[in-house]
Amino acid sequence: MALGFFNVENVSVKFYSKDFSKSFSKGLVSLQKHALGPMKALISKEVYVMKSKWSIQKLIYTGMLAAIAGALMSLEFSVPMMPPFYKVDFSDVPSIMALFLFGPASAAWVEIIKILIKLITVGTNSMYVGELSNLIGVALFVIPLWIVYNKMGKSRKAAVTGLAVSIVVRTAFACFCNAFITLPLYAKAMGVSLDSVVSMVASVNPAITNLTTFIVMATIPFNILKLGLNYFMGYLLYNRLKAVYPALKPANQH
Repeated sequence: MALGFFNVENVSVKFYSKDFSKSFSKGLVSLQKHALGPMKALISKEVYVMKSKWSIQKLIYTGMLAAIAGALMSLEFSVPMMPPFYKVDFSDVPSIMALFLFGPASAAWVEIIKILIKLITVGTNSMYVGELSNLIGVALFVIPLWIVYNKMGKSRKAAVTGLAVSIVVRTAFACFCNAFITLPLYAKAMGVSLDSVVSMVASVNPAITNLTTFIVMATIPFNILKLGLNYFMGYLLYNRLKAVYPALKPANQH
């Protein structure tokens, strides 16, 4: 009898547990449907609005920096003791600012739009090889800089180290391009031999007597000078802009 009563009690408890589980599950479903569901939708909507606003802001600033870069391309000046076709401009400054503010993708778009502006307004005299080399060169400057700057904690030391690494990479690429692409194309466009181009440069800098001395005495110093000036100005303006507009946070800090 006791055993029978125990079984009945077990069965009652079992049925009670099943009913409780069903009720509890229904309650959770109802809570998710009527409370958590709308809350999740609202949060998702707010996140989407924030992302949309930031995307629009990033797009506007990138476009503005690209337009400034296009205008700066026409403001160039010659350097003493350098070939006449080696001219310094500050069109890479907006790219440096875009890199630190929004990341490498924004910097790449600034460069692409800048080159498109040049092709539309001025055209090309190198069968697009010069423009392509310039684009690749900027990429080889920006990408190592960004990697080193992030790996070393985004400090001033990281900025200086990144600059040094990027200058080495970009200058090595410039030496290759000048020796095998740019100078031969320039000589062909002028209708003269490569030796004649070197001789023309020798009239400005007597130390340049052949292609090797041209690379050592002209290409390397010019790239260090131009990249250093553009980087210094870009980083300086980036810090100034960040101080004046605190809402404009650097990349990876949004």
